[in-house]
Amino acid sequence: MRHTFILSLLIALLPHCKTAAQTIEPQDIKSILVEKHDPSWYRMQQQAWHKEILSNPRNERAWRNCYEATRYWEKMIKAVESDGLNMQEIHPNSDSLMTLMQKSIPNTYTFHLCYGRHYADRPEAKQHMEEAIRLMPENPGMDYDILISYLWLSGQYDRLPNMCRRCSEETSYPLKVLEYNYNQLVTLERNAVIICDGDIELIPKLLLQHGLDIRTDVEVVPAAFLWHEKRFERICKRLNIAKWQESDSTILREIDQNIASKLAHLVDELRKDNRTLYMSCSAPPLLAPKGKTLRSEGLVLSCKDEPYDNIARAFQNVELHYELGYLRKPNLGGDDVWYAGELLHYNTILLLAPLMQKYVEKGMRDKAENLYYLLKKGSTLLQLDEKHFRNLEGELQKNKP
Repeated sequence: MRHTFILSLLIALLPHCKTAAQTIEPQDIKSILVEKHDPSWYRMQQQAWHKEILSNPRNERAWRNCYEATRYWEKMIKAVESDGLNMQEIHPNSDSLMTLMQKSIPNTYTFHLCYGRHYADRPEAKQHMEEAIRLMPENPGMDYDILISYLWLSGQYDRLPNMCRRCSEETSYPLKVLEYNYNQLVTLERNAVIICDGDIELIPKLLLQHGLDIRTDVEVVPAAFLWHEKRFERICKRLNIAKWQESDSTILREIDQNIASKLAHLVDELRKDNRTLYMSCSAPPLLAPKGKTLRSEGLVLSCKDEPYDNIARAFQNVELHYELGYLRKPNLGGDDVWYAGELLHYNTILLLAPLMQKYVEKGMRDKAENLYYLLKKGSTLLQLDEKHFRNLEGELQKNKP
């Protein structure tokens, strides 16, 4: 009787399950910089777009969205390997999608762009990316980020300005993204070098430089260049400094020591021309120059051999140079809200909060209080989850004058 009851229940539920499955509408997969979803959402979108492909194998939009959903889903699942999921059991996975895409929509912008990015380390990737540039639509939107990254990583600096200008003219970035990157750039010393990590701290800086002619003297370097010997050699050549050489096998073998040695080399060589190396505060912790000291100037870390009053420099940046108006006002509907933009908003408050106690130590309580109310207002306008809000509240209370 019990088995009969369960079977009857399953049969009764089947029509409802089918209806629920049919309500999953395929949605365009936006960059994770713009909006972020949980793994299950990307998995359902992958399945929804895969159905679209099956009904029309030449649908480029379906292929692109299916690939993007699959790519994000795989990245998130790999980040939580403790779940014990077997990636080989995922179908279609991103590799198989590439194979199927090549058969269904060869010689298209979508295929070449996806293939060139997916297999970026393969020799044939350059050919596919060049073909994607040749076939790209009039306004490829955020695909500009992919194309700019390709030119940058492949060392085609002569083509970067034009691509960045086109991107600036045809796309828009939220105010929070642009002002955070502007604030990092504008306070650097003349002819400085800054190492940043992640597209949200790299692409906007190039757009500010080439699109608005802001701090074109600064060399922005992706942290990824430090992990790749040929790219690091290329950046040394571009900075007109000596090639990095290391004979210690341990340093060559151990990634953290390898990176630390390269960064120390940059500091020493740049110093010969009175140039300073800076690090974005969001760069990975292991990015610390061997035997050097990193000092906070607010939103960036400087690396100089000689000691100096970096706190006074941070005060100056907050009071005279940073554009922090966006911390005071809510989004009034005229500006996009990006997930990554909110994270930069969060970073600004988190990084500037310790300065309140520094002001108190200097006997400038009024300035400490002004900074507190500015950061407090900014925290209330943050559009992130409760965890981020609680973390900021804790930092603000800890440093409150």
